[in-house]
Amino acid sequence: MATSEYWRKACHSFAGLSISLAYLWLPKDIFSCLFFPAAAIYIIIEIARLKIRWIERMYLLAAKNFLRDEEYSRPSAAFYFFVGSALTILLFPKQIAVGALIVLAISDTLAALVGRRYGKHRIWNKTLEGSMAFFISAWLILTLYFGCGPLKHLMPALAGTLAELLPCPINDNLLIPLVIGLSYVIFF
Repeated sequence: MATSEYWRKACHSFAGLSISLAYLWLPKDIFSCLFFPAAAIYIIIEIARLKIRWIERMYLLAAKNFLRDEEYSRPSAAFYFFVGSALTILLFPKQIAVGALIVLAISDTLAALVGRRYGKHRIWNKTLEGSMAFFISAWLILTLYFGCGPLKHLMPALAGTLAELLPCPINDNLLIPLVIGLSYVIFF
């Protein structure tokens, strides 16, 4: 794995954990005044850079080493990360949203790292090994975070794993927290 991909994953985990912990510990009004404007600014810049050349040039000066080739001409994974985080926070109770966002931050990163390093069995554009890392870590995170009945968290962990694994035109950074949150609402 290229060094830039490790930095991408480090930023992914750091941003996800920062958002999760800030939402967990800060009063809701303070968190909302900080997170939603920052997310909106990033989303607007991301859309603008795809349409306005001078913004694209400035954006690439700052983010070129973090973009994958396909992200030069379409929204980056960070765009979907912020949209998915914002929607998860808006749509689900705080406890569910925080758990789902922690899984996005950690399990998605572990799936990529394990899949690239140890992945031997391809499933669509992912690996069985990466998906197992996602499932096990998601289940452990949700069980430790919620602190009750480990079996209760198998379905949300599986739902998140499928959102990460299955080929879908919607980016998994958007899907993972929403699917986990929805699975808690539906099943519990």
